[in-house]
Amino acid sequence: MSKYIDDPVGPEPGRKRLFAIYIKSVMLGDNYCNLESLRSATCKGYATDAAKLFTLRKFSSPVDFSDKTNWTAVLINNLEREEDIAVQRRPLDSKIFAALHSMAKQAGPDSAEAVSYNVAAVGKQNGWRRSEHSQTKKNSVDYHTYPSGKKVMKSANGNDVKFLSDNDKPFQIKINSKLTRLKSARMRFRHQKNRQNNQELLFYADKNNPEACGVVNLAEMAQRKRRLGHSMDLPLTVYLDANGSVTYLTGDKLTNIIRKAVRKAYPHMPEKKSS
Repeated sequence: MSKYIDDPVGPEPGRKRLFAIYIKSVMLGDNYCNLESLRSATCKGYATDAAKLFTLRKFSSPVDFSDKTNWTAVLINNLEREEDIAVQRRPLDSKIFAALHSMAKQAGPDSAEAVSYNVAAVGKQNGWRRSEHSQTKKNSVDYHTYPSGKKVMKSANGNDVKFLSDNDKPFQIKINSKLTRLKSARMRFRHQKNRQNNQELLFYADKNNPEACGVVNLAEMAQRKRRLGHSMDLPLTVYLDANGSVTYLTGDKLTNIIRKAVRKAYPHMPEKKSS
């Protein structure tokens, strides 16, 4: 018996299965950048390059993307279909969420990082869209104009969220309110993409994880508005900029802060993957 490992490159049919196992390991993290997951196009590049080891030796390629029964083709085509189904971005995982929280604590309670964390925490529970929490410009409010000429604010304002305490009584958010007493929040969505405008949804507080609780984070945004003397009739997501001025959170600002959190959580991730 030879003491050397058999050459993985060869003409035998079993090599196709061996090649597919290699590609699957690449998908699961055994790759050049040690990424936990790769896009189908990247995996296809790995497969194409590795297949050259066969064709350069005059063997048939172990991968044929037109063959629906080819092991490697099946793996990559399945991954491609998953990407097509999930048109939205990947959700924030626990590492990124923790990085956002750390950035918010470091920057202070009235910072852009703090309100961005609030939005992320609430979004985990109510799934609100960008237009429902952020503005296009930092100094102006976005409105939707109906054919009748009526205008409605797109994002939630300070009066669109009503809170209840543990004894089921209305809870008025004040600067020094103890948020541990919160039981639930009822939020009104003024303008929605699905046209279910003014829909109200009820959310319950997570007593075991207050820092990640959507109800608590809604209350923190309301407290911030009180603290900064900002009208409750205006959008909920505000913060103090570098000049000390009350500023609206914009979609671009939120995106940039989340990107920083991604890079903090995954410092070795390529730039294009964190955007």
